Parts: sequence; structure tokens; C-alpha cells
Amino acid sequence: MISACRRRFSLQTMKSIPTRTICGHEYEMDSMTNITPAIASRLSHKLLSQPSSPLALLWRRIQRHFDSRHPGVFDFLRHDDPIVPVQQNFDELLIPASHPSRSPNDSYYLNRKMMLRTHMTAHEREVMATGRKSFFLVGDVYRRDQIDCSHMPVFHQLEGVCIFSPDELLSREAEYSHLVGEIEKAIGSQVLQVEHDPKIVKLALADLYVTLHGLMKTLFGENSRIRWQETFFPFTRPSTEAEVFYDNRWLEVFGSGILQRQVLHPSVLERDPNAIAWAFGMGLERVAMVLHGINDIRLFWSQDDRFISQFSSQKEDSEPIKFVPFSKYPPICRDISFYLPTTRDFQPNELYEIIRDVAPDLVEAVTLADEYHDTKINRMSMCYRIVYRSMEKTLTDTLVNNLQSELRARVTRQLQQSHHMMADRIFSNLDL
Repeated sequence: MISACRRRFSLQTMKSIPTRTICGHEYEMDSMTNITPAIASRLSHKLLSQPSSPLALLWRRIQRHFDSRHPGVFDFLRHDDPIVPVQQNFDELLIPASHPSRSPNDSYYLNRKMMLRTHMTAHEREVMATGRKSFFLVGDVYRRDQIDCSHMPVFHQLEGVCIFSPDELLSREAEYSHLVGEIEKAIGSQVLQVEHDPKIVKLALADLYVTLHGLMKTLFGENSRIRWQETFFPFTRPSTEAEVFYDNRWLEVFGSGILQRQVLHPSVLERDPNAIAWAFGMGLERVAMVLHGINDIRLFWSQDDRFISQFSSQKEDSEPIKFVPFSKYPPICRDISFYLPTTRDFQPNELYEIIRDVAPDLVEAVTLADEYHDTKINRMSMCYRIVYRSMEKTLTDTLVNNLQSELRARVTRQLQQSHHMMADRIFSNLDL
């Protein structure tokens, strides 16, 4: 009798755990779950599979470059499933528990064990485990971010890795000797990994330097000005970033460096205890927007034929087709303001996620218009300006006002739960 009661209680407890189905798999939800319907809807879109997508065109252009310059050296892999264990995305890449990227304000969690990958670096070790030494990985990655014409919570990232033995690099010493000065300048005062011979590190960086210079010249032109400077990533040391001068400004293109030995899959070091590897990452949207003159990142997700058809005639070896705006529909601006306790740490991403869920692809930008401390009630007043603008049609005041009313209700409900905000003091302007 007791055991039967316990079984019934156990079944009831199991049934009470909320679950959610994403990409055909069911996941338990917990206090870390923060994937909204708007984000979940992006998971089924495979932009790299669409032949005329500027992102797919860029990916194929990169493949052609390496097939031509380095035939048979690199494997090209597309990883479409963005759901990974938290350990794989952070712990295995030496990202500290206190790092801000782990916060639910910055990343998307299915639960405390599973998440949407924030970078393609999360798959490097599993590819190394297959025995591959040189490869490129591409796929969609997810980060909670601001709302404007150049940021979205989902974008596509290219990751490159090349593993060497010291003897392979020493055989290229004469070829790379003229680059030593550039390499030393790029790594600056960074401390090298103690397991690495400084000469081997500089040769590996020289190979990375030559590899990425060649790609940038293919993408941006043979006469491109390129510069390198030191930076920091938890999973590489030393770390560098590469910028190219294009359209009268410096554009950051790559983050790169020498992979930390702890990041290498154990099988790599079993085969060669002295193995060393470089790695780099590149956001495809940022480069495609510049090359094609695309002025709004939302356009990559558009199904409007006026956008897609412009790139269908792109020839493999010709200059990137420049996007011609088919219309600039008028914006409609609305404000929303609310009070928050001064003791609470409010993150704007909380508001941005609500806005994206209420009006996906209809908001062009959100900016902080005003804030002040109301000493009478000891609360902070925050006012955000929302710019509604569709890329495909003219929005009506009625539609925007309905969205703004729904937004106000959602902000009241969700931020009140997390911040004890004053529900009776949320205002939004409606042009009725």
C-alpha cells in the first residue's frame, strides 16, 4: 500500500514538471528556461540552405576560396542543430562561471542543462574527435542582444580550426620569417601558454595570418588594408582580432588565436602531445551586409521576392551584387515608460525580448529616450522609444497601437514579476 502511494506520488510529480517541444525533442523547463516563441520560430529557418540567400552566397564564396588556394586541406561542415549542453558551450571552452555570457540576460536556455549555442566554437571538440585536423564549421548561433538595424538575437557564424605538429610548422619557417614582426605586434604583451615553444606559436600565428589575409583579400579586394591587434578570449591564448579598412571605416572581421591546450579534444593530444592549433570565428551577417550594401539585418529573414530575387543572378566569380532598396516604408514611433526600484538590476535585454515576442520583425530600433531618479518614491523612471517599421508594407496606427497595448500588458506582467515594478505606473503613448 505504501509503495503504491509512493508510485502514484512519483507519477504525479513527474507529470507536474512542465515540458516544451523544440526541434522535435521534448525538454523539461525550469527557472533558467527563457526561449520565447519568437526565438523558437527561428530554429526551423535554414538560411544557408536557400541558394539565393546572401549568407549562402558568402559561405559558398569562402569554400571556393579555400578549395582554390588550399585544395584538399579543409573540410567544410554545416551544423544545423543549435541545441547543445551548457557544459559544451561554456565549461569545455574554459568560460568562467562568472562570465556575463552565461547569464540568462545574454543567452537562451532550454533549461539549466541545455541551451542554444552562442558560438560555433561549441562544436570544435566534437569535430576534433572525428580525427579531422583542418575544418570549417558554419551554423546559426543565438545571443540576446539589442534591437537595431545591425543586431538580431540569431546570426550565422563561421568557425575555422587548423591543427599542426611542431615539425609541420618548422618546415615553413623560411616561408614565414618575414612575418615575425607583425606577429609580435599583434600579440603584444600577452603571456603565451607555458606548454608552447614561443617559436612554434609565432609560426602557427603566421600561418593563421597568411590564411586569413588571403580570405580577406578575396572578399574585400586585393588592395585591402588589414590590421591585427591583441584581444582576449577565454579559449585562445594569445588572442588576436583582424580588421579590414572598407568603405572608409575599419571593420572587425575575425576573432582568432591559438587554442588553449585544455580545449583540444584528448584524442588530439594522444596522437601528438605537442600538437598546436589556431582557430578563428567570423559573423557572416556582418560581412554580407557590407559586401552587398544591406542596411537592415532583418532583411536576411525576409521572404519578400523583391529582396531574394536581387541575388538570384549572382555569379560565382563576380563582384557581390549590391542590394537596391525596394521601398522605405515610414516609421511609427511609440514610447513606453515605467518605474523600477533603484535596488534592482534591470537589464534592457529583458525588455527587448518582450518586444521581439510581441512584434517580431516589425521593430527597427529601441533606444533609451530618458531616465531619471524620482526621489519622492525612490524609484528609477525608464522611458524607451520604439521605432516600428516593416520592411515589406506600410504599418497602420491601428496595428501599432494594438501592438503597443499588448506590449504594455506584457511589460506590466513580466517585469513586475521579476522587478517588483509599479504596475500602476507604466505608460505608453498611443496615437488614437
